[in-house]
Amino acid sequence: MRIEGDGLVPLKSFERERPLADLVFGELGGDCHWFGLVPPIEVLNQELRSGGAVVPGPIHNEKQFFFNWDPFEVTRDEYRELVEVAEKLPGRPFEYVEPPKDVRLPQEWGHWALVRYISPP
Repeated sequence: MRIEGDGLVPLKSFERERPLADLVFGELGGDCHWFGLVPPIEVLNQELRSGGAVVPGPIHNEKQFFFNWDPFEVTRDEYRELVEVAEKLPGRPFEYVEPPKDVRLPQEWGHWALVRYISPP
């Protein structure tokens, strides 16, 4: 069920409502999407404004998952809550790392995050 206006609306069989952290760190959070990092708010909001994503499954080239949502953005307060949730996830699969100052655009962050992910420590 979803609240719309003054009433409840049943969800269709393919619809579901989840906490924002479940979408960000669950459905969208695979290694190949965020590279184990909490994305900066600008990167996250670009993704959320898009209204959907195609996420590969855990086995390479085997399965893809399609997610659609009403486009939206998170506020600074909601973003801080997401960072706090990420810090409390079991095994800490996501960490918040401030990108270098010259990484400003979402595409630049994606490149930086990928290089960081595949480079040995």
